[in-house]
Amino acid sequence: MSRINQLLTKFSPNRFPNNWTAALLATTYTNMIAKAQQYIYPKDGLWVHKSDYGYMIRRTIQSNVNVGYYLTKFDKLLWKDKPKYGDVAVIAGSGLGEEALLMSSLVGPKGRVVGLEPDLISYQCHKLSIKMNKTPNTIVKQQALTSHGQNMHFVDFGDNEYVNNQVHQDATDSTYKVSSITLYDIFNEFKKINFLYLNIEGGEEDVLFNTDTALLKKIPFIYVGCHGFLDHCPDNLQQMIIKRLESLNFKVEINKFDESLIKSEPGLFTNEAEIAIRKEIIESWVFARNMSV
Repeated sequence: MSRINQLLTKFSPNRFPNNWTAALLATTYTNMIAKAQQYIYPKDGLWVHKSDYGYMIRRTIQSNVNVGYYLTKFDKLLWKDKPKYGDVAVIAGSGLGEEALLMSSLVGPKGRVVGLEPDLISYQCHKLSIKMNKTPNTIVKQQALTSHGQNMHFVDFGDNEYVNNQVHQDATDSTYKVSSITLYDIFNEFKKINFLYLNIEGGEEDVLFNTDTALLKKIPFIYVGCHGFLDHCPDNLQQMIIKRLESLNFKVEINKFDESLIKSEPGLFTNEAEIAIRKEIIESWVFARNMSV
């Protein structure tokens, strides 16, 4: 990351609510140097990143973020099986709403995208994204997905982009209480789940092992981020989840890192160390296709 980019990520609209100088600098840098082709400005205490593809809402200025990446490149990670027109797609750990924006276009006006995001600031980003991108088929709830539906305790480690935040059973001085929702609750509200996307920082073990088996067998596609690389998760979590899904008659594939992304998105990967990290994360994901439905 360049020195300019490091500087830009430190700006927060909460600290600099009218910092249009930072916005102008970020927009100029993004378009001329990072070539992400964005217009960046503050709104409601957050940073809006606008491109021809739509709006991305961030906690801080991200000069190398491009909505187009999620709409044209991210779908490669979903292989050939993606949410289809009229589907109900559930994104647990919906973050800032990037995946929801893609899935919204896939399910169409008769489908629904249900985002679940316990982190307050990320939830606010996603909610503003829905408004600005005008995707009325998408909703986001500030809730965690669990097997039990009880209140949980959320810890925000304070990183810029939420990626290390986690939900825990026990309260500490650094946590705050959040409600949780179950797959049973979602089935009751929307009558079906066609595509389940789990990116819940270790919570996938609880959801997949403790949710009623009959309920899981009603879901045609499950896409899971296996966070075995996190300290609080079992190292063999991916293999555990693969065996669990296979026992439910899902055909499971491990995601593969697409080397072409490096060439097609030069601003996305800045050095070999970052490429290695991205590769580990991407290949921690598994895609499961239900062979019974």
